[in-house]
Amino acid sequence: IVAHTDISERKQAEEALRISEQQLKTIIETEPECVKVVAINGELLEMNAAGLAMLEADSLEEAKNYGLIKFILPTHRDAFSDLHERVINGENGLLTFQIQGLRGTYRWMETHATPLKDENGNITKLLAVTRDITERKQAEEKFKRSNQLLEETQAIGKLGGWEFDLLTSEIYWTAETYRIHDTSPEEFNPTINADMDCFLPESKEIITEALARAMTEGKGYDLYLETYTTKGRKIHVRTTCEVTLLEGKPVKLAGIFQDITSQKLVEEQMDMQNKKLQIQNRELEQFTYIASHDLQEPLRTLVSFTDLLQQEYTGKLDGNATLYIDFVAKSAKRMQALVRGLMDYARIGKERTLIYLDCYQIVQEVLADMTMVIKERKAEITVESLPKLYGYAIELRQLFQNLISNALKFTAKDVIPKIHVGVKEQANEWLFLVQDNGIGIEEKDKDKIFIIFKRLHNHQAYEGTGIGLSHCKKIIDLHGGSIWINSILNQGTTFNFTIPKNKHV
Repeated sequence: IVAHTDISERKQAEEALRISEQQLKTIIETEPECVKVVAINGELLEMNAAGLAMLEADSLEEAKNYGLIKFILPTHRDAFSDLHERVINGENGLLTFQIQGLRGTYRWMETHATPLKDENGNITKLLAVTRDITERKQAEEKFKRSNQLLEETQAIGKLGGWEFDLLTSEIYWTAETYRIHDTSPEEFNPTINADMDCFLPESKEIITEALARAMTEGKGYDLYLETYTTKGRKIHVRTTCEVTLLEGKPVKLAGIFQDITSQKLVEEQMDMQNKKLQIQNRELEQFTYIASHDLQEPLRTLVSFTDLLQQEYTGKLDGNATLYIDFVAKSAKRMQALVRGLMDYARIGKERTLIYLDCYQIVQEVLADMTMVIKERKAEITVESLPKLYGYAIELRQLFQNLISNALKFTAKDVIPKIHVGVKEQANEWLFLVQDNGIGIEEKDKDKIFIIFKRLHNHQAYEGTGIGLSHCKKIIDLHGGSIWINSILNQGTTFNFTIPKNKHV
């Protein structure tokens, strides 16, 4: 007896189920997110290729053997276990956590987990879809840090921002703007009228007019005003406004609000200091006037009469008297030289005119004026091709003359002076040098040579007032440069000085 049963529908259903499962498997395997099935006890059962790549595992077995929980960083394991517990109790869950792959790569992950039930409705497994959100996290952290840095910068600069929407009448202040006003969003609701009432009367009139022009004509502003904070503290502020137009009409105002009280205080202190300096300069001018008139006249008289004494009584007085007169004459003449040097020092830069000049030509003119002394000393002087620049002609001429004279003066009598004037071009300035083979300067004296009236040698050895190099220092300061020396005792000295290329000294 043979019985036949038609199972076509069952076969068709089984085939459909096979195809469906194959399609589902294909979808899961090609899914770029991690898809995994986890047992109730937390054991990893299934995971697609994308998930294995995130864990840096070569196979499912490798991932299983390592243990799913070990991939989770310790700081996130409690939250991960809590999610697992909630899902096996029938809830859906979402969690952001960090993992470390088998090759050491750190990743931020976001997983959505849901329970899987059998035909009786019992939860048997967990299904989770996890995506790599590392780039998003990095972007969020970067954005967060950028905002934090912006807030820190605003706090340091006491620089806030504001915005006024003309269509909705809404006003927005940044956190620093609230801090400048000694308040917070919880304590104060910014409005146009409330803000205007804080300004001092004169400032209120200015800001009211400027704001009206911005709202009606679309004209921005940049103002320095005085205002009171909500705590009654008087401050100086800078406020600006930029206008956004829509079809030619203002729709939004925005700008900065900066507390410049400390800057104002510094400016006031500088103004006071400038006034003191002006008073001191006038006193110095008065002193120069006295030196040029009241001191010069008695000095001239003293020098004249000592010359007469020397002429009339030479050979008629005893040796001591002649010596005393000689001392008086020399001291008076030195005093004259000192007064003239002081007057010259005070006049440096007094009536200065910045012009475009040729440094090589200036040096050649200085050498021409010094022809006699150069020939007497048989000096060898070389000059490089020097630049043309903006400077003060009289002062620069005096600078080169002082340095070259110094080089001739402080070379031993039995040595032929060798002097070189050179220059090196640098990024923003010219570096000049005047080099000699003179007696040199001891290391301990290098910081003293530019001090006015400071002499390193006695009058008998080397003549002079000790003011020449002070002139040089003041001239270089006038040009916005620096001057210093390199020297070895008995082997020569190099004077280095810089002059900026920028003509606006």
